[in-house]
Amino acid sequence: MKLITQRFYDGDGNWTRTKVHWSHEGIWYNRENREFWLEQKPDHYMMTWDGEEETWVGVLQQINLPGAGPIFVGFGRIVFESYGYVTFWAGPNDWIEGDTDALCAVLSGP
Repeated sequence: MKLITQRFYDGDGNWTRTKVHWSHEGIWYNRENREFWLEQKPDHYMMTWDGEEETWVGVLQQINLPGAGPIFVGFGRIVFESYGYVTFWAGPNDWIEGDTDALCAVLSGP
């Protein structure tokens, strides 16, 4: 995981917001049999926190099946309240052509 953090302050030196530029990869796995997993492709997004809202903008998640290409993409803009509730979501964030069966097949194993 790579991240770059920037903190912003007003003229009196009081913190106003923080921006974090994220770049990371992950895995999706079968909780009951962890030998079956998929690599999550690199995500690149910027998170901004102002004490009340957290906003994420960019490529939030992308999952590819080996030999089949992307089955899930999530990108755009998401806004959360301070308690973690999503208050706004814009941009494509969905299973491509509803291909959850392919994901389940890979994570279930042979």
